[in-house]
Amino acid sequence: RIEPDGPLTVRFVLKRPMPLPLYLTHVGWPIMSPTCTDEDGEFIRPIGTGPYRFETQREDQQIVLIRNEHYWGEAPRLERVIFQVVPSAAARAIALEAGELDMTVKVAESNVARLRALDGITVHRKLSTFTDFLQFNCLKKPFSDVRLRRAVAHAIDTEQLVRTILEGVGRPAKGRPFSPRMLYCDPALELYEPDSPRARRLLAEASWKDSDGDGTADKAGRPLHCVLMVTQNPNVAVGDRFMVMAEAIQAALKRVGIGVRIRRLEGGAFLRAEREGEFDMLLRSGFYVWGAYPRHFFIHHSSNVYSHCEVPGLDSLIEAADAAADPAARGELYQKLQRETLDLLPAFYLVHQEKVVATGPRVGGYEISAEGPWLNLRGVYLR
Repeated sequence: RIEPDGPLTVRFVLKRPMPLPLYLTHVGWPIMSPTCTDEDGEFIRPIGTGPYRFETQREDQQIVLIRNEHYWGEAPRLERVIFQVVPSAAARAIALEAGELDMTVKVAESNVARLRALDGITVHRKLSTFTDFLQFNCLKKPFSDVRLRRAVAHAIDTEQLVRTILEGVGRPAKGRPFSPRMLYCDPALELYEPDSPRARRLLAEASWKDSDGDGTADKAGRPLHCVLMVTQNPNVAVGDRFMVMAEAIQAALKRVGIGVRIRRLEGGAFLRAEREGEFDMLLRSGFYVWGAYPRHFFIHHSSNVYSHCEVPGLDSLIEAADAAADPAARGELYQKLQRETLDLLPAFYLVHQEKVVATGPRVGGYEISAEGPWLNLRGVYLR
């Protein structure tokens, strides 16, 4: 509950210790003004304290902001900011090249080299807090067996994935749960290296062997086939990115004897299939990493609708790390949690994303940030 404590102070009374200041200053959870909603609590318009004020919105087309003349900080240099909705990453790149846009976010990996070679266009890149990962359904066979999850981890070469599929944009994770941009990221973790013979040995230990020579492991006459589910992700540059990653994963797993069927669904159908457990693996990115505070592990807590795992001891470790008041103790717990996640593998982490923003010749003063897809316009001006 929240109690008043003087004219300018409130006191938060919590059920358990938690890093409340980190939560309250998180970029993804802004404090909302009561005047943002109508009498029924329905959202009307955003009202904040930033350098720009909301002016108009045409849904799925355009949002216009104007300078906040009452801003408490350094006055913004732009009078107006127009966010134009252009769903296609290729179309955004072409519009920037033609001078129809001044900036574009979520530049596709396939456009980075071309845009960088053009006069007047600057491509800004920075390792972000987001990481792509392959999440297992640990609640049903075959991935209820950790040996199969480890076999998948040894079958996938994340360096090759970045080098070829993502054209060198991003950093191979090799199973590392946290981007190096995250608090408490452990640089000394023992990560997964691609090792196809070891992957096959792990399958054999779980009694999955290719007994008929068709290239797919089997057990008791049943072939090892699984479903990899993907959907368009709003936090990545282009929807097809996950599809080409899925196809690369499919090929890698086929080489060690795991058959994969890729199932591509729209957002609503994806969530329904996930709730019903109609998948074996799915591709994801981000989750509770809009800032540097490592709340991400709550996706693996058994109480989370997105977890799909019940690993003994993991829940209590996640709760203890989040509740630790002492920063040093919290850091130790989060580093232990990273080691446990690598060992127990509720998910295999593939690529630490790079955030890519491109600016045209008129734009000055832009500095890229590491936080997810957000565009920080502090100091930006037009020449």
